[in-house]
Parts: sequence; C-alpha cells; structure tokens
Amino acid sequence: MAREFREELNAGFQNLGRNVSATLEHSSEQQKERLDETKKALERSAEQQGKAQEALRLAVESRLDAIRLESSAKLEEITLAYSSGSVVKNSG
Repeated sequence: MAREFREELNAGFQNLGRNVSATLEHSSEQQKERLDETKKALERSAEQQGKAQEALRLAVESRLDAIRLESSAKLEEITLAYSSGSVVKNSG
C-alpha cells in the first residue's frame, strides 16, 4: 500500500511538473508575442515621427526662404525709395 501511495504521489508530482512547465512555456510565448507587437508599434511610431519631423523641417525651411525673399524685396524697395528721394523724413 505504501508503495502504491509513493507511486501515485510520484505520478502526481510528475504531472504537476509537466503542467507547470507547459503553463510557463505558454506564458513565455504570449509575453514574446506581446513584446514583438510592442516593438513593431514603437518602430512604426518612430518612423511616423521621423516623417513628421522632416515635413516640419521642410515647412519651416520653406517659410524662412519666403521671409528672406520678402525681406530682400522690402530692403530693395526701401533702398530705391531712399535713393530716389521719395522717403519723407519725419519732422518732429
């Protein structure tokens, strides 16, 4: 009877060990899947952020070019007006 009890206990522990091992393996696989999904999401986010930064850089660069042209044209206009004498001095 004691031998049967030991064999039954031994079989129970082996079964428990297999179940724990299978559960840990399953949990590990799920965690790996979630980490892979998170990694892909972060990579997509980084790529989108890079594209957005590049678009912003181009927009700012374009606006600065326009401001430079406007400033240059205005300076030329003021220079021509001054040299032709059409600038009215403010008397105070």
